[in-house]
Amino acid sequence: MKTLRQLLANSFPFGVEMAQVDHCNLQYVRTDEEYKAEEYAATGEFAVRLVAWEFVAEGKFIVIRDVKEQLIRLPEPDGSSQERLEAFVAALKQVCEDILLNVKQAEGLLPDDFFKPAWSALNLKAQTVDEFRGALLFKSRLGKYL
Repeated sequence: MKTLRQLLANSFPFGVEMAQVDHCNLQYVRTDEEYKAEEYAATGEFAVRLVAWEFVAEGKFIVIRDVKEQLIRLPEPDGSSQERLEAFVAALKQVCEDILLNVKQAEGLLPDDFFKPAWSALNLKAQTVDEFRGALLFKSRLGKYL
């Protein structure tokens, strides 16, 4: 069974990779030798980078406008099935990508702003992607950014 950490790592990046428009995305930062994965795995942390890109039409290229990187504290939900964790991660990715579409709003956030409010949804009875998406869209969680 994959852990929440593994499921999240496999689901990145959140948002568009590259596009001919201004955009933001969230990237999982590899935490092997450079970030001492064993230590982070033990503390339940992983690194996420929020990157804001700007499309420069006259030059037809994309430049990085801003980069923010943070360690994200990760809860390990007790007793959750693989299917439930997969549904949570899928819903989280969908909602984060909705937020990332508003570049001006998203680039004012920190990586942890996308994750910290979301963890409480794991304490609910939600089981499916739609149920988790509904829970994540509450104003007390990620809905406040939409």
